[in-house]
Amino acid sequence: MADAKSSGAGEGSSSGGAVISIPQVEFVDDVDNFMALKDNENNAQAVLKRLEEVYSRLKLIEQTNVRTKARLRDQLSEFDKSLKMIKHLRKRREENKDTITQFRLADHAFITAKVPPVDNIGLWLGANVMLEYGLDEGEALLKEKQQKAENSLKATNDLIDDVRENVTTLEVNMARIYNWDVKRRQAEKEKALASK
Repeated sequence: MADAKSSGAGEGSSSGGAVISIPQVEFVDDVDNFMALKDNENNAQAVLKRLEEVYSRLKLIEQTNVRTKARLRDQLSEFDKSLKMIKHLRKRREENKDTITQFRLADHAFITAKVPPVDNIGLWLGANVMLEYGLDEGEALLKEKQQKAENSLKATNDLIDDVRENVTTLEVNMARIYNWDVKRRQAEKEKALASK
C-alpha cells in the first residue's frame, strides 16, 4: 500500500526492550494519482477499509503505550519514595536514633512502630519475592532500576508521539479520500443526468 509502510528499526521500545513496529503513514498529496494506483483501482471503499485497519492497529498501539506510560510513572514514583526512605534510614543510623513509623496492619488499621537503626533493607522484587540488601547495595539497585524505567518512559513517550502523528496523517488521508469519492460520485451523477 502506498500510504502505510511498516517500520520498526529504532522506532521505540516497550519496557521489555522489544522493538515495536508501527505502520508509517505517508501523506497522500495527490488523491487522483493515489486512487489510480493498481492496488486501489478507484475503489474508495476498499481503500478506506484498509486505512481503517491501519488506524485500528495504530490506536491499539497508542492505548497499550499510554497504559505502559502510566505504569512506568507509578514505578518511578515508588522508586523515588524508596530512595528517600533509604536516605532517611541512613541518616537515622548515623545519628543512632530510632525511626518512628506507621504501617498498615489491615485495610483501615495502622499501627505505630519504633524501628532501631538498620544496616539492611528488604526490597520487593516482584512476584511476592523480597530480598534483603545493605543500604548502599539497595540504593544502587534502585537507582539502576530507576534509570531503566526513565529510559523506557522516554522511549514510550517518543513512540506515543510518533503514533499520534501517524494517526493524524491517516485521519487526514481518510477524509481526503472520502471527499474525493463523494465528488467523483456527484460528478458521475451529474454526467448521467446531463446525458438523459
